[in-house]
Amino acid sequence: MSTSQNLAITSIFICAFLGLNQIATADNSTDLVTVSSASILLNGSFESPKIPQNSNQFGTPASWGWSATPGVIFNGVNGDWPTPRVGQQFVDIGNAPSGSGSLFQSFTITNGGTYKLTWSDAAHVTAPGSLYSVSITDNSSQTIISQNFDAAHGGQWKDRSLLVNLVPGTYTLSFTTESGPAYDTVIDKVALMAAVPVSVGGSVTGISPNRVVCKNLTTGQTVVITDHATSWDCKEAGLLVTPGNIVTQTITGPAK
Repeated sequence: MSTSQNLAITSIFICAFLGLNQIATADNSTDLVTVSSASILLNGSFESPKIPQNSNQFGTPASWGWSATPGVIFNGVNGDWPTPRVGQQFVDIGNAPSGSGSLFQSFTITNGGTYKLTWSDAAHVTAPGSLYSVSITDNSSQTIISQNFDAAHGGQWKDRSLLVNLVPGTYTLSFTTESGPAYDTVIDKVALMAAVPVSVGGSVTGISPNRVVCKNLTTGQTVVITDHATSWDCKEAGLLVTPGNIVTQTITGPAK
């Protein structure tokens, strides 16, 4: 005679888990998380070419181009301008009256899907306004996405992000000065990475689950699944999660 033994297995996850080694940034409003450890864009923190420490000069960052007058590369500390958001350098795209135009970089998408563009903006500490736009166009000059921003935050950096659906092809990202208060916009920490949905669930072999208890330790919410399936989705069952939450999943049932 044999008896079945009830087993309880508990797994702890930091969302999103899915065996992904690199979690870069997340957009909680859409439950998407960027998972690539390397940006598709090059020289996003404008570290090349390197200029003298604590200085600024007109120039063109490596892998980028200007549509009009070149802007300014900053290194380190420069009076009332912000210090770099990351690394040692950032770039000043100017303002519309100065005629700086656009800072742009072309890139290629191999795998179609949802991508997340991230960057940081700022302006001089005294700037009452610093208007610019961010756009992505395809190789036919058709606009895929475009949005306006104001970089004036009292000399402090502000992190920005946009989600965009891209099919395989070649595109151009542009940061463009816009008409308004004539105060320069500075940009740093630009990246473009693939995004996937946040998923919380799992599957088992060697056990017939009687129930799965999904608990968000960050919020205290608990959801119990009792459909005896060997695979499950805690979010579909009603568990609310956002990237960074700690979640446990306890599976109870007889061993096979």
